[in-house]
Amino acid sequence: RLALVEALTKAPFYSTLTDGSTDSSVRKAEIMYVRYSDHGKISNKFLALKNIARANAENVATLIETTLKEYGGFTDANLYKKLVGFGADGASVNMGSHNGIGARLQRMAPTDVSALYGTPTGTGIQESYPR
Repeated sequence: RLALVEALTKAPFYSTLTDGSTDSSVRKAEIMYVRYSDHGKISNKFLALKNIARANAENVATLIETTLKEYGGFTDANLYKKLVGFGADGASVNMGSHNGIGARLQRMAPTDVSALYGTPTGTGIQESYPR
């Protein structure tokens, strides 16, 4: 975990990728990854798998923020400064142009954030252009 915090601290930018799931007991969870540049090489690392009571856009966006702080070493002051992308499947909770997770993250970042959405099977990606 400390190696990931150090890598994210040194990285000039990062993106977050997330996907939701429901287990056999009908508990919802979000799996999160970070993608960042490490000496010119793009690295993808598992960040966390977190249970979530209600997987709406507000709750998932908050979970992403708190998980990036807890496991990625970010603070309120630097959480969005290097964020350049958000990736998720095509679920409506992610894609909403006003209140979807991508839109919420785009509003919080001081720079443009690309939000990429793929189909659940991974066969296609659509880009939602920033702001």
